[in-house]
Amino acid sequence: MNLKKNLPLVFLFLFALGLRATGLKLGLPSETGGLTTLHPDESVTFFSLERMKPAELDFYPGEVALSWGTLHLYTTGAILKTLELAGAINIGGRDDLKGSLGEADKMYLAARWLSVVFGALSVVALYFVGSLFLSGPAALAAAALLAVSQSPVMASYLVKTDSMMLFFALVSVYFSLKLLREPSTRNYALAGLFLGLAFITKYSAALVAFFPFAAHCYHAYTARKPFHGIKKLLIFALSGLAAFLVCNPYFVLRT
Repeated sequence: MNLKKNLPLVFLFLFALGLRATGLKLGLPSETGGLTTLHPDESVTFFSLERMKPAELDFYPGEVALSWGTLHLYTTGAILKTLELAGAINIGGRDDLKGSLGEADKMYLAARWLSVVFGALSVVALYFVGSLFLSGPAALAAAALLAVSQSPVMASYLVKTDSMMLFFALVSVYFSLKLLREPSTRNYALAGLFLGLAFITKYSAALVAFFPFAAHCYHAYTARKPFHGIKKLLIFALSGLAAFLVCNPYFVLRT
């Protein structure tokens, strides 16, 4: 990618990152006086992580977390463990955190930064989706609208799955739309992979499956062959399934 040519996109990414970061410290435990924030959904992630027993290789997140998706949860857990090993945060037990709400703040801030980064990356992803069919300025304008839209901005400074799911969903849409011009095995595989990642982040991403299937049906229709590219479609499905099972092994282990 030509950095000079895409300098406006770089600035837009940094702007989106900064805008989302402005809400990082809102309603933290030190403000609420407990281990929860002003948003009730945020604590679910930490309660799910609390029940895990890494020493026993038990990473089952609980039914509540499974009903949402697990990729965001496991990523958050990996970040917190890395910070703990680095000495940047002292998690301890629930009683320890109640006596040191500053450490609880650090936990939420680390997890919120994950949302901030993926929220800003979603702006970049939308630009590339738009650039497939729009001019550079038009694609940049579409990305700018996402950068300042209220709901995506608010979701991007909370410990929620939405910004991560949106990023993976947009990347899947990107490769799905590329299928219209280039129905290669690579594009099928990548569209399926990122759809699987989006789905295991938040199950509502299943709606994104419309785009790769629509692109496949277009080529099957133009070829006048109902089973045209069926092997590539199978690769799409297998790559998505692999992403789902790797990030959610308990779907098999607990069913």
